[in-house]
Amino acid sequence: MAGVKGVESMEDKIKHLHKVTRITSNDPFSWHAIGTTLYNNKSYNESLNYFMKANEIKENFSAANLYYIGDCLRRIGRVNESIKYLEKALSIKAYNKVDKKVIKIYKFFF
Repeated sequence: MAGVKGVESMEDKIKHLHKVTRITSNDPFSWHAIGTTLYNNKSYNESLNYFMKANEIKENFSAANLYYIGDCLRRIGRVNESIKYLEKALSIKAYNKVDKKVIKIYKFFF
């Protein structure tokens, strides 16, 4: 879930995704979708908050979410903290193509 299809601006995507989180506030994928939208716009501090919220709702629900947390932390200079999440991403089962892709990327670079 990379965002909102058919919506052009990032602000509009975020607005639509926030509506979804009001309806499904306990769905980690909704929060993760906001995080990926912001991440793709290089808003790493802000996207980190959404990835962390998703992980708070359902801990370790996705290797991809853990990878994004780790990568955001790395990009904002919190490298030691990022390693914990990146290693955790490798340790959980990949349930879908996105999780598998993220694990492959991590292994390639690290």
